[in-house]
Amino acid sequence: MHFTRSFLTGLLIILSFGAIAQSIIPSSSAAPSVIDTDSPVYSHLQRRILISGSGLQGSQTYFLWLKKPKEGKSSFTSASFIATTAGGVPYPDVSISLDVPPILGSYLLTVSNSSAFDSEEAKCHFGVVGTAKSVYQRTETARFVGGGALPGSSIRLDVRNPQGALVGNVTVIADEFGEFAHSWSIPNNVPVGSWTFSVDGIGTLDNSLKRLHADGQFGITEASLRMSIHQQPTNVYQRTQTAKVAFLIKYPDGSPVLTIKKDTRPVDIRHGEIRTRSLPMALFDAMNGIWVAEYVIPKNETLGKNVTLSVSLNAFDDGFGNRAPSSPCVSSQFEVAPAQLTVSVLLTKDTYQVIFDTMTINVTVKYPDGSALVDGKVSVTFDNGGWRDQRSLQFSEKIRSWIFTYYLEISEIQHLGTWNTVILAEDNYGNRGTSSVDIRVEILWFFVTSATLAVLTLVTLKWVKEETERRGLLKKKKSDEKKPVDSTAAKTGQAP
Repeated sequence: MHFTRSFLTGLLIILSFGAIAQSIIPSSSAAPSVIDTDSPVYSHLQRRILISGSGLQGSQTYFLWLKKPKEGKSSFTSASFIATTAGGVPYPDVSISLDVPPILGSYLLTVSNSSAFDSEEAKCHFGVVGTAKSVYQRTETARFVGGGALPGSSIRLDVRNPQGALVGNVTVIADEFGEFAHSWSIPNNVPVGSWTFSVDGIGTLDNSLKRLHADGQFGITEASLRMSIHQQPTNVYQRTQTAKVAFLIKYPDGSPVLTIKKDTRPVDIRHGEIRTRSLPMALFDAMNGIWVAEYVIPKNETLGKNVTLSVSLNAFDDGFGNRAPSSPCVSSQFEVAPAQLTVSVLLTKDTYQVIFDTMTINVTVKYPDGSALVDGKVSVTFDNGGWRDQRSLQFSEKIRSWIFTYYLEISEIQHLGTWNTVILAEDNYGNRGTSSVDIRVEILWFFVTSATLAVLTLVTLKWVKEETERRGLLKKKKSDEKKPVDSTAAKTGQAP
């Protein structure tokens, strides 16, 4: 009886100590606090992330904190929830919002029992994968960035065009933060539209055996080419000269544009607001992407000072739909002036003699571009003091020059001396040019000598004749004086 009472008393003491110990020392089988997201990696298109969890204190309020990529500390997300009586997160009612666009990389999500500081009651990681920009132009560099992967693990990145064809794939390695990145230079001729990409790998920041996968998309548009004027036209051009403007054209990545759409004429010639014609462009410098437009100004072009060479909005096309400029590209104004014709005079000699010489003038007339004047008018004007004479030249198709032939007659003796000779050439559009030479006209020495001898001969013959007649008269007179006087005549007083 005493033994039984003592045993029961001891058993009660042991049970009491066990209850006290159980209330003081936590049970080793109690579940830890855990939270998780519905995926270890998200696309940049994701806007909300669902939260699940267990092991929390039932019916207690918790606050969600988030540490974003490259940030030093976590921040309160303004989201909170009340744990279930079983200590779980009410799924799928608890979520957090991502930035728009989200920051790409690895995130740390924690729950805290305070909105003032992060007590890290439980935590998990997730990653966001995407492109640095949602839309790229051709030739730009698309950059793919992601996070949430197991450090050192391999991540496969696939890129597909709008038709779903695989364009490229690459394997990248996650760094110590579980982040990875890859850059792709977009060709200048790929299809435009909505492109897709996907990432796949094994191992996350929270589970080395868990598979990660995410799909995303980005857009590619035609490139807006950068166009600027590299060389302006000069201030004045004569008709038939070549007006020139040079453009610098590059892709968004700075590489030179080397192609142009076939049979296009993107450069306009404008007189003020009036478009008169269009010009093609030719690649001049492939290394720097310099394109040139040249305009050979017609001989009958309208004169004026307000002429420009311009490219209208998106008028240039590289042949793949990439266009320039984004706003009209207009050169400085220049003037179109009449052509100054070059007149070249060829003489067989510069001194001619009256009667026996023929003056031949050969004239070549050219425009500033070197082409010959063949259908205009060329005249020569001789000036010798008070005497002035103008004659026309004829064009010879055979020798491609203008010819004038002048026969020096005896009448030119009155115009002896230096003839100032002016050649005037002009076409039917007001283009003209002049040249002048001095020509000397003399009397032929042989002719002068012959004339002098003839005069002397005539004078001599006249003198001889006169002298002969005089002597004859004197001789006759003397003869008459020697004859006897007639008696009858003497008586009558008459001469015999």
